[in-house]
Amino acid sequence: NLAEDQVLMPLLRYENSVYSVMFQMDEDRVMLMTYRDPNLVKTYSEIYPVLGDKLREALKFLTQDELNGYIASAYTSEAMPSGVLSRAGLAIQSALEHKDYFAEKLENMKSLKALTVDDVFEYAEIFDLLYNNGLKVTVTSPQKLEEAGDMFERVNADFLG
Repeated sequence: NLAEDQVLMPLLRYENSVYSVMFQMDEDRVMLMTYRDPNLVKTYSEIYPVLGDKLREALKFLTQDELNGYIASAYTSEAMPSGVLSRAGLAIQSALEHKDYFAEKLENMKSLKALTVDDVFEYAEIFDLLYNNGLKVTVTSPQKLEEAGDMFERVNADFLG
């Protein structure tokens, strides 16, 4: 949420008119997607390359009190009680995937409580890695494909053979 509030929404939504931004991160993957992006070429060529720097810049002014607000929000979603069916589903998923989701949730909660402003700076590197090494995909309408065909081919080159 911190990355979305401080960097992604201001840059992509408010300055670049992207209709929607979705950022998800867990221990296995990081995903950044935009929806209805009228400036696709600018997004890929000018905004995505500087996201790590923009986050570092925003973090310079972050206080521990502000971070604690984000931590409380994340902690609340981790600690939110789940019903019997949800817990049963997690237990089954844990068994099938040979993971202990309940232990992971507890570890996540402990990690959240210990997070400091200095720790958060490391997350800016995720945006650098995502841009430099991440899989880039764009999906568009046939009309937009004609307008930005070269971008579509460049971004989706891995899929096009």
